[in-house]
Amino acid sequence: MYLLSIIDTPRLILRQWKESDLSPMVAIHHDPKVGEFFFNYPDESGTVRWIEYWRTHFAQHGFGFWVVEEKATGTFIGALGLNVVTFEASFTSCVEIGWR
Repeated sequence: MYLLSIIDTPRLILRQWKESDLSPMVAIHHDPKVGEFFFNYPDESGTVRWIEYWRTHFAQHGFGFWVVEEKATGTFIGALGLNVVTFEASFTSCVEIGWR
């Protein structure tokens, strides 16, 4: 299976997850503005499981959520990507676009 590991744009870099991404992703998961629309992970272990989900998703499907870095500074600014929907609804099966 083809695995796209880096997407390089003029302003952003989308890349695979590194261990150093845990702390900034924990901060995003605990941001009240993010929590208004998404499930907040109560502790660091929830974010670890979330990142592992994306690593597994990439291995299974060749795509998932990438880390988004600001190219000029290397600053972690979030995550975005594609997800195979696992719940049943009138519009499934499908792939959704997501971001945090």
